[in-house]
Amino acid sequence: KIVQVDEIPWITFSVIDKLSHSFISGKWEPCKPEHFTEEKVEELIESLPRKLVNSLLPFQLDGLRFGLRRGGRCLIADEMGLGKTLQAIAIAGCFIREGSILIVCPAVLRFSWAEELERWLPCCLPSDIHLVFGHHNNPAYLPKWPKVVVIS
Repeated sequence: KIVQVDEIPWITFSVIDKLSHSFISGKWEPCKPEHFTEEKVEELIESLPRKLVNSLLPFQLDGLRFGLRRGGRCLIADEMGLGKTLQAIAIAGCFIREGSILIVCPAVLRFSWAEELERWLPCCLPSDIHLVFGHHNNPAYLPKWPKVVVIS
């Protein structure tokens, strides 16, 4: 099917225009309001614990920057064993003060996620992490909303 130009939303043209400038200049330019500049990305990375940042391999740091440029909205789909969990924790750590983080994972990994969060984010105490095992411990029934909710 041929796409008529008048059928393409103006926002698409705007994004294409901004992306083409990014390719020409070699510097990331935010395309949407929720996207961040390079300066903001570096500021967020500086806010992370040094232990976490220093543990990231170069490709993981690139993935972290990729996710942060997009306001934390990204899909990490690397092969198994390449450190997706650490990248996800780093991205989550940049936004943990803004509101609760939701982690959806297989049931057998709920405790592993809780342990990794405690290990890499010192601001995440065990009492800040709520593991959901069924409707009876729904976080909506808690007196205080947790920083992190882990559910399967």
